[in-house]
Amino acid sequence: MSKNKLASSNISININKLAQTVVKELKKDNYIFNVLDIYEWPPKGKKLDGNETLRFKRKMCGRFAAIVNKENKNQIEIDDEKVEWTKAVLKWGGIRGNNEKTILNYATQPAESLCRLSEGVASWSKVLAFQRPDKYFIYDYRIAFVLNYILISHNEKIGQYFFIPPSQRINSNSDSKYAYCNLIARLLGKINDGVNLEVFELNLQESYRLYLDLIEQIVEVINDETDNCFHLEGGDKQKVEMALFMKFNEYGEKVKTWRLTGN
Repeated sequence: MSKNKLASSNISININKLAQTVVKELKKDNYIFNVLDIYEWPPKGKKLDGNETLRFKRKMCGRFAAIVNKENKNQIEIDDEKVEWTKAVLKWGGIRGNNEKTILNYATQPAESLCRLSEGVASWSKVLAFQRPDKYFIYDYRIAFVLNYILISHNEKIGQYFFIPPSQRINSNSDSKYAYCNLIARLLGKINDGVNLEVFELNLQESYRLYLDLIEQIVEVINDETDNCFHLEGGDKQKVEMALFMKFNEYGEKVKTWRLTGN
């Protein structure tokens, strides 16, 4: 079982059942097994495939460890290097809106402190995922969208759903806004009467902790169901995050039709 502790004992989402469901979705057409060929990022400029992205993350992880373990340097110099490292991660993530104070906080605060923040998860989860790719994973609008899509597509009734971080996509793209509104409408029971009308959104901290636990559970299920040639260990767990991220393209298109078909 995962060692991650949930932020609340009042979470009703069955993490084991959800992990089983996610694995079924990700194994369709061997999606999870081919994710490194499917994955691409960033949206602008030279796109990296999955293998290149994993190599970049591991390289950046090594650089961060080297900064932390440097000898004969004072804390100010170390913090300055951490800031530059963090800026490189955020640039990779296409995030440019954070001020210097926020970046310094992301660069120098321990993981547990960042996980207690009530905003900015799309930024600081990227920082954590590059620092410790074996333990932390990126949580952004796309990931939350996919998790909630799977949650409500395989359950007649739900009482809670994952926190959905704000996204520039919703404000700048009419199709994304329509998909978002349809997803929220389904979550709140305005499209499908089978969904509990008393459903509510978990807070950011609960959602992120639950997400970390879910990744661990997904990896366990995949490893139990496959032979040793595709076991996920350490930084390879990032493949699950990458698969969820890329599934947004497929699920987003499906959600846009919900209001028209009722399915």
